[in-house]
Amino acid sequence: MKNIINSFLAGVSISIGGFAFLSSDSKLIGAVLFSIGLFLICTMRYNLFTGKVCYLFSNKEINFAFICVVLVANFLGTAFMGWMTRLMKPDLIAVANKICENKLHEGVTVIPLAMLCNVLIFYAVHEFANNEHLLGKYMATVMCVVVFIICGFEHCIANMYYFSVADYTDGSIGYLLMNIVGNALGGIIIYRLDVIRNRE
Repeated sequence: MKNIINSFLAGVSISIGGFAFLSSDSKLIGAVLFSIGLFLICTMRYNLFTGKVCYLFSNKEINFAFICVVLVANFLGTAFMGWMTRLMKPDLIAVANKICENKLHEGVTVIPLAMLCNVLIFYAVHEFANNEHLLGKYMATVMCVVVFIICGFEHCIANMYYFSVADYTDGSIGYLLMNIVGNALGGIIIYRLDVIRNRE
């Protein structure tokens, strides 16, 4: 139950960041504000799929069943916040529609874009946990998020929120599945490379 609650709240946290991004007229400012989501997750120790999946096959506690529960609960958190957003700020539906329409035109390129996104998520979470300098700890969290948004890299949990706000449904499931696969591959690969680097 604790895992479900922590994962649901992670979905809510990312959605709060997404809400701020949709509400901003500036992509750069929106990207900075979006980082509140990952900041909350790191400080509150919530379970986010893109952070936890990096350690799949490398940590006994983080197995496939655990990751699936995290992913589903993350989705439920974003779906709840998407529903709330539509009720509270219906004007944001049109903004989300435009974002989702552009995403659905990416096709299979969403996979490498998602892989690169999770490379940055790994660095953000790793630095938050291990950087001894307080400023560096928080700067890494913010900058990694800003870079992945500005570059157009794809984060599956954030996209679950955007699709929950938008009216788009056709093609969204296939897109999100490719997004999930890309995030998982990017996270697992970068973590394994980091392990190899530290062994040498």
